[in-house]
Formats: sequence, C-alpha cells, structure tokens
Amino acid sequence: MYIDDLIVGNGVSVDEPISGIFLAIGEDIRISRAAAALPADDYWLFDSRALARMHYNDDGRLTGVELDDNPAAVVPAAYWRDVALHMAVPLENWRSVR
Repeated sequence: MYIDDLIVGNGVSVDEPISGIFLAIGEDIRISRAAAALPADDYWLFDSRALARMHYNDDGRLTGVELDDNPAAVVPAAYWRDVALHMAVPLENWRSVR
C-alpha cells in the first residue's frame, strides 16, 4: 500500500476459514498456507527502513506500539515479509488454489 509515496506493509496470520477481512482501497491481500512456518510477530514496515512492532495482551487487545529504525531489527522483518509474500497468492486467486 502507498501513502503519500511511502510504501507501507503489514502481515497478519489468520486461521481458516477466513472471515472478517476488510479490504481497503489499494490494499494487496495475500493468503498462504505456510503462515505457521513464519515468525508470529505483528508489525508494520515503512519503506523497509522502519518498523512498528505491535504488542497485545492475552485478550488480543493492542497494548502498545514499539517504533524501531535499527537495521538489526528492520532487515530481518523485511526478509520475513519477502518470504511471506513469496509463499502467498493474491486473495482474488485464493479460491482457485484451494
């Protein structure tokens, strides 16, 4: 997704059956059965230069956001984003590959 020329991305793991997905204009939604092989971290990447790591309590409520622009944190997050994208198919193609 692009916001004022900034590339923004987020990855979310969900279980099947998939429900409750809300599509924003221009959002690239992809589905992967290999999600269990990926780290369970929830974060947003900004131009592959900064990340916002989301923290939740046991009830799944957001408790805080940790901003980090340290390459030691951003590079692995970008790597796992790329792995996830490689293993996924666009949502509109999901039914045909099931």
